[in-house]
Order: sequence, then C-alpha cells, then structure tokens
Amino acid sequence: MKKSKKIYLCLFFLMLCMIWGNSMLSAEVSGSISHFIADILGGGAGSASDEGHFLLRKVAHFTEYAVLGVITALLFDSFKIDNAKQYLSAAVIGVSVPLIDETIQIFSDRGPALADVWIDISGFALGAAVTFLVICKRRKGTNA
Repeated sequence: MKKSKKIYLCLFFLMLCMIWGNSMLSAEVSGSISHFIADILGGGAGSASDEGHFLLRKVAHFTEYAVLGVITALLFDSFKIDNAKQYLSAAVIGVSVPLIDETIQIFSDRGPALADVWIDISGFALGAAVTFLVICKRRKGTNA
C-alpha cells in the first residue's frame, strides 16, 4: 500500500474515532468541552447566551464533517477507482457516519437530533465536493 493511502486511511479512522468518541461523552462533559472552546475563541464567550453556545456546537458539527469529507475524498482518490464508485462510496459514508454518530448519542444519555444529521451531511458533502472538484481540475490541468 502506498504511503499516501496509509496516511489517508489513518486520518480517516482518527476522524471517526474523534467524531464517535465525542458522541460517547455525557451531555455534561460534552457541554463543558464546548464552553472551554467558547472561552478560548471568545475570551469568556463560554458564559455567553445559549444561542451562541448552540451556534458554536452546530459550526463544530459542520466543520468536523467537512474535514471528514476532505479526507474521504482524498482516500478514495488514492485508490484510483473510477469516479462513479468514488462518489457513491463517499455518499454512503457521508450518510452512514452521521446516522451512526447520532445513534451513539442515544446510549450516552444525549438525545439524537435529526438537525445534526443534516448539518453533518452538509459539512461532509461540502468538504468532499470541493476536494473532488480540485482533484478533477488538477487532473485536467496536467492532461492539457
């Protein structure tokens, strides 16, 4: 296996561990982490309104899944399979991972949220789509 495949595969599984690991945390622990991040970002914003805290959590969902989308696109591109299989495989992962993520939250005393699934899928789709577009553009540039 080429070094790039190993790196992308490792990054992919590390992101899954981070995403699903966070979902295994209790609501109290997860909330305290969010407040800690809010304090770092806003210099005391951790005590800000519930609306600001809610927005921070949704942006975090979107961002972590956008990163997963980028890594997934790079991983599938490294396997040199045809584009249709890459896109279909990425789409399956982009839907499956958020569904599993929210299911995990059922068992960690946190309620699953359908809105989070859509935010996650949207983040993943953006990350994967931009990455696939850049890859295609680079290939056309080298083939021209």
